[in-house]
This record gives sequence, structure tokens and C-alpha cells, in this order.
Amino acid sequence: MRLLAAGLLACGLSLPVAALPGSPWLLVVCGVGGDAAHRETFDARAQTLIDATTAGALDPEHVIYLAERPDEVERASGVADAGGVTDSIRRIAAATEAGDFVMIVLIGHGSGRQDGGRFNLRGPDMGPNDFAALLGLLEDRRIAFVNTTSSSGGFLQLAGSGRAIVTATANTREREEPRFGQYFVDAYEGARADLDKDGEVSLAEAFEYAALEVGRFYEDEGRLQTEHSRLLDIADAEPAAAPLEEGDVGRLARRMTFGAGGGLGAPGDDPERQALLAARGRGCGRSSTTSASAGQRCPKTTISMSWRLCSCALPKSTPSSGKGRRRNEDGGGRDRRAHALGRLCRRCGCRSVR
Repeated sequence: MRLLAAGLLACGLSLPVAALPGSPWLLVVCGVGGDAAHRETFDARAQTLIDATTAGALDPEHVIYLAERPDEVERASGVADAGGVTDSIRRIAAATEAGDFVMIVLIGHGSGRQDGGRFNLRGPDMGPNDFAALLGLLEDRRIAFVNTTSSSGGFLQLAGSGRAIVTATANTREREEPRFGQYFVDAYEGARADLDKDGEVSLAEAFEYAALEVGRFYEDEGRLQTEHSRLLDIADAEPAAAPLEEGDVGRLARRMTFGAGGGLGAPGDDPERQALLAARGRGCGRSSTTSASAGQRCPKTTISMSWRLCSCALPKSTPSSGKGRRRNEDGGGRDRRAHALGRLCRRCGCRSVR
């Protein structure tokens, strides 16, 4: 089918409006809110994610949104219950092929159980075992499964070949309502988590962005952090926290995007993006980059991770003792928010996460 489509395009023939097989799919499930305020919050997160991804390469026809009360929200195509989830995954399985990218995002409330927790839905809740059977229908697809609820850590057991699992909590005992979900969908809005400026937001970048924002929120509020997100894309490995170290865990997640062939677009011939990429080789006079493919490292890098932590002089801001700011060794203040969003170090061109 894909070869046929390519031949038609080469001959100048038009294709139907519907997206070609091979383009990514997104399933968003908003579970039981419990009250009007939570229903509104959960729907807003879903709409943010759908807006952000369909503004890029994701075809709106490849988005399925299930809601607690679908008649009260826009875009919802079905009820967020076990039957709706099952039917949606079966539909995606029928429309996709081996190697296609599918993202499933759970938004709502969770509850802890000894067998791995539950995602709260209308009617029977669903746990890891329920989703394991359904994900079996998507064999050989590249699957990003994101559970943004409390007590979601038990869903990490779904990791396997071609699957990357992201959870808002490290285990089922973290039962406070997490903030991870909001920051995760924000990561895709305006590609704000695209720290390597390749034109795409990968699952790994969205995970790291959200986790760092969660940490800063609790630090700024002076509160004990009650949620610790995790990512696992290798079966039987240790789930990883952010920032992701260089290694096997996270390798698959770094390749999961909504762009061409499964992101928000590549730099291509865009001179502005090319200039940003080239800037990483300046500053120290020696190569410095966050590009995993380049395999280069700034000589001043102190930690090995996907977002380099540079120890040389960082962009200065007005000295302050307020929340969210630290002081450099030379006495100048620096805005940690600016670095978490991925600004370049002015001296060496590499990026900072703190």
C-alpha cells in the first residue's frame, strides 16, 4: 500500500484526504473525574495534547478521544469505559501495520492495588493485565503508553519489545494527585520540550521536561515531592528517572515522535534551525552538542545525559534569593527556569537542565 501511494505521488496523482497507512495514531482516554472541576481539568489536558500534535504531522483522523461524558466535550468520539478502550485499540490495530507509531495516554485518577493499580473508568476499572491483553493486538507496532494518574507505577510492567511506558509515579503507593500530566501535555505545545531543536518532540524529551517541571514546582512551593515519574522501554530493566542517563533505557523513547515517519517535522533546509544546531559547536571553541547521533561532548560537561549540564558560566540574571534561583560561583544569579526550558550556555553552546 505504501509503495502504491509513493508511486501515485510520483506520477502527480492525488490521493484521498484520509491519511496514508503508516502515519501515527493517538488514543487519549480521560477517565472518571469525580467532579466538574476535575472533568474540566482533564479535558483541558486532552485538548492541549490533541491541539499540539495535530498542529504537526498527526492526522486528526488518527486521533481517538474517549471521555467520561463525551456529549459535554469537543472531539470526544466515545465513552471512557473498558468497552470503549477495547474497541478503540482494536480499531487502531486494524488500521496500522508493523512499525507504526501508536501513543496511548491515560488522563484521570488512579488507585493502588497489589496487582499493579487501576485506571478509574466508568464501569469496571482497568489494570495492567487488562491493557497487556489489548497491547498484544498491537504486536510489532512502536507503542508509547503514558499513564499520568496517581498510583500508576504498576503499569511499568507493560514494558516490552517496541513499547515505552511512562508513569507519573514510581509505584502504586504514591497516591496523591500528580501534576506530571499537565506538564507532559505542555511539553508538546509549541514543541517547547524540543531541546535539541530537531523539529520534533520525542517521548523522552516530553518525559524529561515534565519530570523536571514537577520537581521545580515542589521545590518552589517548599513542599515534599509526592510523585516521582518513571520511564521504561526495555523489559526487565530498572525504570529510569529524569534526567535520563545515556544507556539502553530511553533509547527507544528518544526515537518516538509524531513527525515524518512517526515528529513534528525535521529541520531540513530551515536556516534558523540549522543555525541553532550549528551554534552548539561554538563558544568554547571546541565541539559541544546535545545530539546523541553526533556522540560529541562539551569538555566542560559534568554529567552524561541527554541534556548536557554545562559547568561553565551560564546566562546571568538579576541576583535574587527568591524561589527558583541559584547563585553562580562568581556571585551572579541565574534563572533555573530558563535552563530547564533548554536555553544555550552563552560561553560553550551546550544546554543546561539546572
